[in-house]
Amino acid sequence: MANTAHTPTKSDASYADLLQVPEHLIAEILNGELHTQPRRSAPRAGSFHAGSAGWQ
Repeated sequence: MANTAHTPTKSDASYADLLQVPEHLIAEILNGELHTQPRRSAPRAGSFHAGSAGWQ
């Protein structure tokens, strides 16, 4: 199983660094360090309808 924990990648990160992060990652700057992690996968196919029927 892959490690999905935050991975610090650079000290003194800036907004420009956030813009360079690939689309498949989520990025944030915490205490001057750029942290990235994989995005969640898309929801499964199918639709959920509220009520007693559930998944349909």
